[in-house]
Amino acid sequence: MPPKIKEVYRLYEIFLSRRLFLFLSPYHKVPYIMRIVLKLFKTFHHNTLIQNRRYLLGDGALRIQSYLNHCQDYQSNYDDARRETFSAEMKDKISTGDVILGDELKTMIHLVKTDEDVDMCIKMANQYQKVKYQLQQRYDFFFGPVFMRMLHHYKKADVAFKLMEDRKGMRNLLFHLTGIVIYMDLLYEGEKYEQVVKCYEELDRSQKYKHLPLRNHMTLAMAALYKMNSQQALEKATELVQATYHNSERITSPRTRAYAAALALNQVH
Repeated sequence: MPPKIKEVYRLYEIFLSRRLFLFLSPYHKVPYIMRIVLKLFKTFHHNTLIQNRRYLLGDGALRIQSYLNHCQDYQSNYDDARRETFSAEMKDKISTGDVILGDELKTMIHLVKTDEDVDMCIKMANQYQKVKYQLQQRYDFFFGPVFMRMLHHYKKADVAFKLMEDRKGMRNLLFHLTGIVIYMDLLYEGEKYEQVVKCYEELDRSQKYKHLPLRNHMTLAMAALYKMNSQQALEKATELVQATYHNSERITSPRTRAYAAALALNQVH
């Protein structure tokens, strides 16, 4: 049997053991299983294109629209004069090194309209987390999700990646499992597929998240591998599926399995 066919067969054995195809007899041949999986993948991919044109996971997981609704609420309370006054106060705090309050940062995140506003948010967030770190205070609000929603809405994948790579600074403020899903989706939308996979692998290796499902995170990683569409990507997909199989706390979603199976089919063809 050719090596690629063996690889596909091994991958499907894993899928079968995870009860993806309980309705199939174990004596069915691989080509028949392939047709079933390809049909499954096309169904999920079609639904993704029709229902969630903008996001792979859809707004139910990312809640971008909820962020935009809150933005409207904040902006309705800030006319041009009040907004200019607030911006001037924040610029003064940044220049003098004064303490940025959590509510001030939250307000600025929801007042963003321009690239300059995004830069202001980053400076405020950086100063906020530095003071918290110096005083060894806990964060009273998880800024990761809302900050990543802001970056996602304005398509700032490069900015988000740079912030998350600041492991002694901004990463401490932004790292949150919900925020990481949004971050990974932003990287995916920016076609930074390798970074998506690396981000998931880092979570997967962490003992802290060993007993958490990470379903959406894995879906994004598998979708990124599908986009990479190489033999190396297939090997990585097989490795991730096997790791999930050996972790009783993890259950892969149908969409994740469909992307992995479609990637395997592509390598056969």
